[in-house]
Amino acid sequence: MAEFTGNPAGSSRRIAVVASRFNETVTRALVDGAMDALVRHGVAFDDVDVIWVPGAWELPLAVRRALNVRLDTQSRLSVTPAEFERIRAMLDRLHSGNQDR
Repeated sequence: MAEFTGNPAGSSRRIAVVASRFNETVTRALVDGAMDALVRHGVAFDDVDVIWVPGAWELPLAVRRALNVRLDTQSRLSVTPAEFERIRAMLDRLHSGNQDR
């Protein structure tokens, strides 16, 4: 089993949390837990955008839109360009309904 350790440092990072309103009793608790963890690790509360969508189907589109907005405003991403392209390709496949790798 691989084990990774480190000291998460969230200062100077912009974060988007995307969640579904479907089963909001559960997802609200997950978002609250994510916010708590982010703030405890140094992310400023105002640097976190929470994006609510109706259901699971809209999640990939909301993530893509959040990434595009961040790129358009030249916000700092914590992924390499290669990782970003992999994420974008995956979102394109999910949005088009093609699940092939």
